[in-house]
Amino acid sequence: MDKNNKSSRLKSYLYVSFSFISIILLFFLTGCQIMKHDQKDMSNTYYFSGPAEAVPIITDLLEKKNFEILSRYYDLSNSDIALTELESGDFFIQKERPEIAHPAGFWRYKHPFAPGFKYQSVRASDKDSIYIVEVSISIDQGAGSPGQMGLSYFYMIKSDKGWKLLPDPVAEDEIPGEMPETIQ
Repeated sequence: MDKNNKSSRLKSYLYVSFSFISIILLFFLTGCQIMKHDQKDMSNTYYFSGPAEAVPIITDLLEKKNFEILSRYYDLSNSDIALTELESGDFFIQKERPEIAHPAGFWRYKHPFAPGFKYQSVRASDKDSIYIVEVSISIDQGAGSPGQMGLSYFYMIKSDKGWKLLPDPVAEDEIPGEMPETIQ
């Protein structure tokens, strides 16, 4: 009878231990799912500290083809463009070479600019809290040839949380002749 009692106690102990471990595992897995969901929601809130700091980050993300992260820096609230178009890279990369294209391959990048461009300046647009960022690239043509300068422009919106990219192309009438003092 003593053996049956010990066996019964052991079974009871194993059952309680297994149940306790199952409950802990259930809470852990539930917590992981909640955290995963929160991280996904938080991924929509990436902001730059400013336009000058944004350019090297954008360049790095474009070079690595990390379109999912780059897309999180866009404000699509007033746009018809779907987030999936950005995440897939279709918004950023052009697959077919145009008839007239720069040999350096700048044509591949549709938005916001091709890697290699550097921050130049920023100025306010006609719209509240929206700014036009100018980036430039200098291309050495070799000995005896003058250097070539390329410019590109894109919109950013500033809020209390930071700066985000806007997907709209800069309107021709907003491309400045001369940029005023840089905004930080």
